[in-house]
Amino acid sequence: MWQRIAVMKEDAHDNWLRALGKNDFLHSENVAKYLNRLVPDKVKETFDPGEIFALLYAVYLHDIGYSIDKKNHEKNSYDDISQNFSKYKLNNAYEARAVALVCYGHASEKECSLGKIDKRFGIAGLSDNPLNLQFLAALFRLADEIDNAYTRVIGYPEQKESMRHRVRFVDIDVEHWSICFQTAPTNSDEWEKLESMRKYTQERLNELAWVIEPKGLLYNRIELEPADNPYLSEESTQASSVIRLLYLQSVVEEHKHWRHLYVELEGQTVEQQRALRQGLSALIEPELMEYVTGQLQQVRLESLFELVKKPYNVMLLGEPGSGKTTALKRIALKVAEDGLQSEVSPSSPTPTLPVNGEGERERGGYSERRVPILLPLSSLQNADVEGWVRKRCELLAPHLDGYLKAGQCIFLWDALNEMPFESEEQYAAKLNALKQFMKDYPDNRFIWSCRRLDYKESLPLQQVEILPLSWEKIRQFFHNLREIGEEEAGDALLEELEQRGGKFDELFGRPLMLELLCAVYEYNRQAGAAESIPQNRGKLFETFVKMLMDREQKKGGVLPQRYSPEVQKVALQQFAFAMMDALGTKSRSGTAVSIAWAREHLPEACDDELNYSIAIDPDDLLDLAAGETILEFLSNRSQVRFWHQSLHEYFAARELQKRLNAREDLTRILKPPWWCEHEAPAFARTEENRYEPLPPPDPTGWEETVIMLSGIHPALDELIHCVLPQNPILAGRCLIEGVSGKELARLKSVKLDVVQALVETATNPQVALRVRIAAGDVLGFLSDPRLITPQTVNAHGAREYLIGREDGKGMSVMVEIPAGDFLMGSTDKDKLAFDDEKPQREVYLDAYLIDKYPVTYSQYREFIEDNGYYQRRWWSDDGWKWLENQKRNPEQAYLDAQLGIVPWRWNDNRFNKPNFPVVGVTWHEADAFARWCGKQLPTEAQWEKAARGTDGRIYPWGDNFDSKRCNCWEGESPWHTTPVGIYPTGASPYGVLDMAGNVWEWCLDEYQIDFCTGHVLRGGSWNLKPDNARAADRNWRYPDFGYFNGFRCSSPRFP
Repeated sequence: MWQRIAVMKEDAHDNWLRALGKNDFLHSENVAKYLNRLVPDKVKETFDPGEIFALLYAVYLHDIGYSIDKKNHEKNSYDDISQNFSKYKLNNAYEARAVALVCYGHASEKECSLGKIDKRFGIAGLSDNPLNLQFLAALFRLADEIDNAYTRVIGYPEQKESMRHRVRFVDIDVEHWSICFQTAPTNSDEWEKLESMRKYTQERLNELAWVIEPKGLLYNRIELEPADNPYLSEESTQASSVIRLLYLQSVVEEHKHWRHLYVELEGQTVEQQRALRQGLSALIEPELMEYVTGQLQQVRLESLFELVKKPYNVMLLGEPGSGKTTALKRIALKVAEDGLQSEVSPSSPTPTLPVNGEGERERGGYSERRVPILLPLSSLQNADVEGWVRKRCELLAPHLDGYLKAGQCIFLWDALNEMPFESEEQYAAKLNALKQFMKDYPDNRFIWSCRRLDYKESLPLQQVEILPLSWEKIRQFFHNLREIGEEEAGDALLEELEQRGGKFDELFGRPLMLELLCAVYEYNRQAGAAESIPQNRGKLFETFVKMLMDREQKKGGVLPQRYSPEVQKVALQQFAFAMMDALGTKSRSGTAVSIAWAREHLPEACDDELNYSIAIDPDDLLDLAAGETILEFLSNRSQVRFWHQSLHEYFAARELQKRLNAREDLTRILKPPWWCEHEAPAFARTEENRYEPLPPPDPTGWEETVIMLSGIHPALDELIHCVLPQNPILAGRCLIEGVSGKELARLKSVKLDVVQALVETATNPQVALRVRIAAGDVLGFLSDPRLITPQTVNAHGAREYLIGREDGKGMSVMVEIPAGDFLMGSTDKDKLAFDDEKPQREVYLDAYLIDKYPVTYSQYREFIEDNGYYQRRWWSDDGWKWLENQKRNPEQAYLDAQLGIVPWRWNDNRFNKPNFPVVGVTWHEADAFARWCGKQLPTEAQWEKAARGTDGRIYPWGDNFDSKRCNCWEGESPWHTTPVGIYPTGASPYGVLDMAGNVWEWCLDEYQIDFCTGHVLRGGSWNLKPDNARAADRNWRYPDFGYFNGFRCSSPRFP
């Protein structure tokens, strides 16, 4: 049903609704959105699926009569749908009549009386229950009237004079809906039009009352609410304009240095296509999940400035030093410059925000009248957000109300991870106050930023991830250095980076790291250091601090002479550790502390290089560190913090090393807040987070500090073995992120210990799901031994083998499925079974092998790197034709700069992790991979026997569904693919894993039906209900792409 609706909407948009121009489909979408808001949840719950079908179909077809004859178009729509049901992809005349009657219901009561529309209409095949078409028609007319009220004010869209942009429906509640004006009517003629519209619309709604009121809908009263307009007064307008100009000039002056040095950062996010994001979202059942997911598109942002043009509020996420704060400053600068330019050469009248059909101003249209307001969340001291905003925007304060009401503010709220709090309760109170502020002023734009690991809230924000700098962007950075006269060092560094390649693009693909590297590189060259480029992040900061202190020592003066670099480091590391340790307490919250607290926690004395004790004057040391730009003072020297959070973590890492060496018990630092399933906090799905992935495990707050330490610790194996028992995930991250490839190669035994601990974590069902996902993710970057290490006989009594090509490529663990009969298909006992699964029958199969896990990204990458896409011998005739077409058509060619042709969405970081099942592969690609490694795709029978054994069980583990045994849309759903093999209790009778959920798996067979040339998919997916995770469930698709299509291989060949 949902697939039919999705297809119909595309055809309606492309083929059937053309007579009204661009307004036709928009009007239908507006009507669908009004229905979603107007109908209470308790009423939605009573809808029969057939009623939803008829209503949605009618919404998108009700204006097709315009293409026949504009006069009486309601009747024309009814006649055309009734007489040409196949044209509109309806199965029979009964479906057509149901849809046509609901369509006709949007006519006037005089033309189409609701009393004559059937309340008990039956459609065999679509619904077992009679449909109340009368109520559907009344609802449809209600929503249609609300959107048509605009038209009655302004005339049809082709007329030049329009008031539509000034009318907004803002209040829909259980008793009435009201209309307000973005700008108050300016003359009696406008008031007359609006009052006439109100009366006419009221009359039309009164006609509906007898149908909708018994159902609990009381939308029968209209109110006119002209909004206060702060710009009506000429004097007020002039004052506001002057203040705005002064403010914008101050923003430009503060951030103008980023104009030339800044490199445009790229981002990516996942957007839902408009047609499915809007409309009756509350009515959509999980049957639609697959189609919804199909509309979830990863969007690459070539510049983060594009965020101000997007129709949603944003949470900007990134790693430490990825450029979050700088990006917000650059956005503020660009918005301010655009605003000043518009004042110099205005090209149009003051823009207004367009209005969507749901009664909200669209935030997508970027206006040069916008005012950027950049506020660090570290300065939010209490839950009075409005007071905080006004205090931080003193220049704008007299006219801030006007900007807020007009929706002209772009709030840039920086660093949620630095927001101060003294308790979890205070943190929650501040967060709720920030959310309420957004709700109170919904027409303004809000862009937040936060460290990725620290973001665990469920906020009504679109998550946008900052991408690492590409080599192209890195080269642009050095080009910008030339522009400001620093080309010599930049050119030499760029040349050396390009020669080394490897991990350098990952380590220095963050703007902060690249900026520090430039300074450190020149310092090392002048000092004649053996290594001009540090090998890891910890050593980068180690050299950077040395450079800052040496520079201050060369300047001379009393303080540098009194406090040597060694004394400063020891004092600052104790201070940094104390700050980290006090996070979230009354003594310290956020990234800054009071001067009084700093004085108290700086040591009284420190030993210098010769072990002489040097007395510390706190104020002197703070002044010296601030002069070196290691620390910075805030709020008129009432507070102090480290120049950057990563610098803070470096000093804390030094002290952590000292305490670990002293065998201090640091369990509170290393052990995560929770680990086991019974300890994990529940993650409740809401409308706000319905399509968001399951958040990662809660951090300790010390992760980046420990990773920083792994780069500078002289005995890394000791550090890893200290971390490993408490937090194997963090130990793995230390090996991946904290050290270079050369260093890792020297730590083989340590790596083995970490890998083994990660395997045990990822496969232990007592460990919380979110922890298992994180462990499996990290394990993939360290080479998961499970994929290439067979057990002679596994826990289920089945033999395992390592099978692949003779040259060692394409190896995978395969499980032996013994010869014999098994029960294939379903009986009537399975109430979820479909007809194409019946009847259940006995099928004999010879012995064969099947992959224990779905094919992962790391395994498929081997096929790509072996030029599998360029060798004809691995492809079927149809597959090679398909591939040649991909090469010829640039829009369908999925290319990677290093790898060449790759599967669809290969670079989508929601899925493309080494240990996750590969997705986006067509049947042709799966077949080619199987041929390449000397195997084949499993037949349906082979797949089903491996999944359920011989006894006809419904799921791999038995007859009853259990959401803790597989990854599908039920329970604590991850809402993305998961590392292979982390649901051990979901194993089949032979020990084959992930046969239920995670990804649909291609089979060798074609689906046997007259009009289908597709292939079978089995096993369900991460985005579908338990029905599809049944072992006998059959799906089919053309050999196309999908976020949910994966595969595994089988083989008749035994070693």
